[in-house]
Amino acid sequence: MSAGGPGAGGDSCSRCGTQVAAAVLSCPSCGALVHAARLKQLAADAGAATAASDWSSALAAWREAIELLPPGTTQHGSISKKIAELGERLEQGGSSGAAGGGHKGLLAKGVTGAGVLALLLFKFKSVALLVLTKGKLLLLGLGKSSTLFSMLLSLGVYWTAFGWKFALGLVLSIYVHEMGHVAVLLMP
Repeated sequence: MSAGGPGAGGDSCSRCGTQVAAAVLSCPSCGALVHAARLKQLAADAGAATAASDWSSALAAWREAIELLPPGTTQHGSISKKIAELGERLEQGGSSGAAGGGHKGLLAKGVTGAGVLALLLFKFKSVALLVLTKGKLLLLGLGKSSTLFSMLLSLGVYWTAFGWKFALGLVLSIYVHEMGHVAVLLMP
């Protein structure tokens, strides 16, 4: 319990005036929280610490606040959840004091993603150029109803046997392969 909070030496309830013992957390007559003012201050402190990404200070404020609440109340359960979430955040390496500590991880992920994308573009540059320049050839076969019907029929057969992902990949692979034959026939 906090020294200096209301009811520390046995006060009367601020709502109904009933005499309340020092160890009691809520008024036995009206149910008002004995330490309501201190709880509001701790909640404000925890909110400010959370906004500043100071997870350890927020956790300390919520831990002090939970001691001033009767177990089994809605507030006690809510604060217990916040304490658990903050504990997990600290265990996962959350920032414990400096504001903006989480931005470094986000920046690192963005740079990594951009690097992977650049590597893939470099690796498959010839495929990208082929699609951009000769991609219209791939649309040539889709204009014929017999080709489209055959692809859909094959997709259905392979789907029932192997699942839709495999079926779609296989049918598209066969289509691209066959359009390669068409491209060779069209060369001068």
